[in-house]
Amino acid sequence: MAGLRMRCLPLAVETGRYSHIPYHERVCRLCNRGEVEDQAYFIAICPRFNDIRLKLFNHCYSITDNFYQLPLQDKIKFMLCNNDNHMVNLLTSLYSCRQNIIYR
Repeated sequence: MAGLRMRCLPLAVETGRYSHIPYHERVCRLCNRGEVEDQAYFIAICPRFNDIRLKLFNHCYSITDNFYQLPLQDKIKFMLCNNDNHMVNLLTSLYSCRQNIIYR
C-alpha cells in the first residue's frame, strides 16, 4: 500500500498533463526559474523544496551509498519504487508542502 501511495503522489504534480496543457506551458508556479514542473523537477530540482529534499536525498543515500551518483531519472525511479516508510513520509511531506503553497 505504501509503495502505491508513494508512486501516485508525484503524478498529481503533472495535472496539466491530464488537462491537455502543452508540456512547455506547465511551468513551475513555485519558483521563478521558468522550468516545466514534472515529477523530476518537483522531486529533485525545484529550489522551493531544498530543505525537505536534503532530508529525502540523505535518507536515500543511507539506503544505497551510490544514490548521489545516479542519473536524475534513476534517482526518481529509486524513490518512487521504494517502499521504505520514511521515504514515503518524506515524499508525502514534499507533496503536502507543495499543495499548501499552491492552495493557500
